[in-house]
Amino acid sequence: IKMSAEGLDPSVLDMDPEGPAPGSNGGGAKKIQATKKPVKKRSNSTIVKEETGKLHMVYKEKIKTPKAMKPLFWEMIPVRSLDGTVWQSMGQDLTPEEMDGEKICDAFEKKASKVIEKKKVEVKKKVPKAIDGKRAQNVAIALGRFRLSNEEFHRKLVELDINFLTAEVCEKLLPHLPDREDYNKVAQVVAENDGNVSLFGSCDKFFYAVGSISHLKQRINCLSIFLNFESGCNRFSGYTEIDSKLRSMQLAVDQI
Repeated sequence: IKMSAEGLDPSVLDMDPEGPAPGSNGGGAKKIQATKKPVKKRSNSTIVKEETGKLHMVYKEKIKTPKAMKPLFWEMIPVRSLDGTVWQSMGQDLTPEEMDGEKICDAFEKKASKVIEKKKVEVKKKVPKAIDGKRAQNVAIALGRFRLSNEEFHRKLVELDINFLTAEVCEKLLPHLPDREDYNKVAQVVAENDGNVSLFGSCDKFFYAVGSISHLKQRINCLSIFLNFESGCNRFSGYTEIDSKLRSMQLAVDQI
């Protein structure tokens, strides 16, 4: 009654508070979205055909070859730049039927690249060394002159084989023989490599084979002095005379 007295519509109280307001079209007018028609892009070949036609030239379709062909390293002239050039007045090319396509393909066929197999690089094991490089190299060069195995060297040095150990050989061999310190050094490195002597170089193998001979250098040095004694005496001017007198005295003593 109060709302009616104030000029208001009491039926508003019975309406859905979440519904549309009176006089509205269900939430307002719908927005109409304008749709654009997609523009078709012209292909490059279509553009080239049109430009070629404007120059009164015939558009040449690409020829598909049955084989891969060698590339030609040149730049194509744009069609728009052909006006007034020699290419415009050359006329029509040979048709595919007029060309011997098979011979052209054989002549300009792209050769298949050779597949090179990568060789596996074998990683060489580091050779253990006990003797320094320069000395080891000198010993290896000296040993190479004799062509003997380490076992043969050991036997001849122990036996003092004078058929092999001549004065000249002793002189050449002495500087390259190991002493006790050299042998101990090699033996220690060999032991660190589980006694595998085959891993070592020729110098270390030689030192390990003959270094165990007692007083090796002294023995060969004494042999060298012994072998050189007679030749040294021959160089002494009075040796022959003294030798003759000594022999005569020896005979006299024997007779007495």
